Amino acid sequence: MKSVDDHWQALVTTALLGTDRREPPEAPQLIADLVADTARTSASERMLALVAATTAVRRAGVVPGPLLDELAIPDGDDRRPCVPAAVDRWAITSRCRGLCSKTNGC
Repeated sequence: MKSVDDHWQALVTTALLGTDRREPPEAPQLIADLVADTARTSASERMLALVAATTAVRRAGVVPGPLLDELAIPDGDDRRPCVPAAVDRWAITSRCRGLCSKTNGC
């Protein structure tokens, strides 16, 4: 019996090649029951129905992973926030662009 993951890989291969070159793969019984329909006459319609059903089955089977450990608090940073030359350069640049005013300390 073909697994859902094997069927998904076959769908991806068919999607890459196109339904003009390859017919959609035979679905496992679980998915075949979902898409058993004679109204879809073209290969592309059957392919879309298979992809939708397979996606639903795959998502329904997803189990949440284990809980992650809490993030550790980083060590303190002893560096200065900004070197004095950069502060002076920013003040000159921002005045030229009208970004700095006397009210915010520039």
